[in-house]
Amino acid sequence: QVKNTVAGWGGATKDQIGHMVQQRLHLESAPQPADAADAAAIALCHCSIAPFIASRDAALMRGVK
Repeated sequence: QVKNTVAGWGGATKDQIGHMVQQRLHLESAPQPADAADAAAIALCHCSIAPFIASRDAALMRGVK
């Protein structure tokens, strides 16, 4: 899900993830090491889907399906 959200497809390489993180965060270069880019990608994914999860959870609390 992280690769899909950040890079647009689930088969993205670590280099592609680093490049997309660089682009999305307006960085001069991709985060290094690659684990740092992965962590940033996870955070970007969370920020992207968190509003949908919150809406779903609120609807479930109200009994809406």
